[in-house]
Amino acid sequence: MEIWVKGAVTENRKIWVKGSVTENMEISVTGTVTENMEIWVKGSVNENMEISITGTVTKNMEIWVKGAVTENRKIWVKVSVTENMEISVTGTVTENMEIWVKGSVNENMKISVTGTVTENMEIWVKGSVTKNMKKWVEVLVTENMAIGVKGTVNENMEIWVKGSVTKNMDIGVKWTVSKHMETRVKGTGSKHMEISAKGTDS
Repeated sequence: MEIWVKGAVTENRKIWVKGSVTENMEISVTGTVTENMEIWVKGSVNENMEISITGTVTKNMEIWVKGAVTENRKIWVKVSVTENMEISVTGTVTENMEIWVKGSVNENMKISVTGTVTENMEIWVKGSVTKNMKKWVEVLVTENMAIGVKGTVNENMEIWVKGSVTKNMDIGVKWTVSKHMETRVKGTGSKHMEISAKGTDS
């Protein structure tokens, strides 16, 4: 199943997917949205789900994924958002989940992950956030969880991890933060947990 959207939308773009896909689901959005873009995925995907967004959103972008993916879930966001970006993932992933954000967010970026990942979860943010970036991870990971942040945050960045990791959790941060940075980890790590921060916090 493939959904391709190319062009400009001045107000309100919504993509709703409800159902089951046995193999390969792709949603690709390129263009400019001046207000409000939402992508909702509810259902099960047996293999390979990709959401790719490139372009500019002046206000409000939301990606919601609710369901089960047995193999490979990727969310790619290469976009400039002037206000409010949210990525919410709830469900079960048996292998490999990646969330990539490359671009600039002027105000408010949230990434929320709840559910279970049996192998390999990565969240990467590369870009600039002028105000408020939050990452919420409430998840059970049996193997390998990585959170990487590279960029600049002018005000307020929070990373919250709540859950259990049986093997290997890394939080790597390379950045400059002008105000307030918090990293909080609540949960159980039976093997190898690392938190590394490289940058400047004024």
